[in-house]
Amino acid sequence: GAFFITALPLVIFAFRRLQERQLQVAKRQQMALATVVAQSDDIIVTKDLNLRVVAANMAFARAAGYSSTLDLLGKTDAEIFRLSEDQEPVKGYMDNERAAQRLSPGEHLITEEPVNFPDGRVGFVLTRKFPIYSNTGELLGTGNISTDITERKKYQETMEKALQQAEAGRRAKEDFLSTMSHEIRTPLNAVIGFTELLFNTDLSPKQLEYAKDANTAGRTLLELINDILQYTRIETGKLQYS
Repeated sequence: GAFFITALPLVIFAFRRLQERQLQVAKRQQMALATVVAQSDDIIVTKDLNLRVVAANMAFARAAGYSSTLDLLGKTDAEIFRLSEDQEPVKGYMDNERAAQRLSPGEHLITEEPVNFPDGRVGFVLTRKFPIYSNTGELLGTGNISTDITERKKYQETMEKALQQAEAGRRAKEDFLSTMSHEIRTPLNAVIGFTELLFNTDLSPKQLEYAKDANTAGRTLLELINDILQYTRIETGKLQYS
């Protein structure tokens, strides 16, 4: 009993020192995380159940046209962007926020949202919204992390436009070759046919030679046209195998 009474203060002291060290570690982690959030180019913001800003980083302040995050606290997106709640893009922001409140712990929704930047640019952000719950399971609000994807969108639009132009060019070439083949093959077949009819007429040896040359040239040209059309069908994936 005496040993227990003597050792008890030491145990309490050691326990308190352990708690202090754990608290210091937690504080350092919080400070490090706060620095990362503050320095991030991504927009990071938390909101309460009334959709009012509880905390935000400077990336959000800059995107909204403010010089300090303090100007954002306690405000809704409608108040921050000076628009009514039924005006886009604010209406979409707030609708998505309400949808995030209905999610279960660990769930999130990802949306692509337009942004009217202070310098007049219209951009896009990819936003991840998720609910924030307490340790007891009480819904406290929502968190948002938004990444500027304006340049990515521009690149995608440029690529889509280039693909559309390439497809239009391919169709134009196909239409041209199809029309050309019809316009050339029709009279060419007539030439070939008439030269073959001449073979059965009373021709001099020289005239027969000319007729045969014309017939051979016509057939060669017809084969060339058919080869071009065959290549076009292969190129466009329209070649049919029998």
